[in-house]
Amino acid sequence: MADPKLTFLVLDFKKEQESELCLRSIRNRVAANYKLVYLDNGSGEDYPNRFRNENLADLVIQNPINTGCGNGIDQLVKVCETEYFCLVQSDQFVNYDLSEKNVTEILNTFSSLNAFCIDLAGAQAGIGIYSERAHIMRKTDYLSIYRGEDGKLGGPGPFHAFKHTEQYIQEYFKQNNIKVLHISPPVFQDNGKWAIRELPCGGILKHSCDEKRMYVIKQPLRRSEVYPPLNDSEWELMLSNKWIDGTIPEAWKPHSFTVPQWN
Repeated sequence: MADPKLTFLVLDFKKEQESELCLRSIRNRVAANYKLVYLDNGSGEDYPNRFRNENLADLVIQNPINTGCGNGIDQLVKVCETEYFCLVQSDQFVNYDLSEKNVTEILNTFSSLNAFCIDLAGAQAGIGIYSERAHIMRKTDYLSIYRGEDGKLGGPGPFHAFKHTEQYIQEYFKQNNIKVLHISPPVFQDNGKWAIRELPCGGILKHSCDEKRMYVIKQPLRRSEVYPPLNDSEWELMLSNKWIDGTIPEAWKPHSFTVPQWN
């Protein structure tokens, strides 16, 4: 087999469940010649060793301390030996199969634009990246020039297969007629234990980093706007599986769900 031309670079943000889902989905659903590099950026946990032993990545790197997102990405890029690479967030997973043809098409697109990287890790993630390989294709750039199998420009590109766990959960809620209030990430931290954000409605969003719970407090929202109510003053929201600890409150049943797993 020829040497691979593409490397998936996964930066872990201390999320064991999401990272494993990400790595297993790439291993099981990308049917192409590629390399997979995973960086544990200072979690201090043992699960990266399990990932290594189970061959969930071709290379597992463990930093003793968290060096930050930008430094972590630079570190990944510098160990990448293939011509092209793809930055992936550790809370993304592959939602459907990617064939060798899919990957070949995107690499041909890269080549025609003299690009090294497609950035699935967000618009800011590639800023300041290792300068020798800094020509990045953003998701919007890629989608605007990709020609789908039907011959139409702007068709769904291969990397639409990557989906955030939050997107999956929101889709599940929609399909099951579960109403949720969409809330953007908190804007500041309070002593590292609580993240707080004021809501447009005048309420306050508060989530506990320790308890893995999110609450809306002092909120004037109607009961129908947030699901499910736990009581009249505090309603628990689940917007991303980063807050899942394996326990589904009784009030959620029978609306509990399982994020897809690949063994």
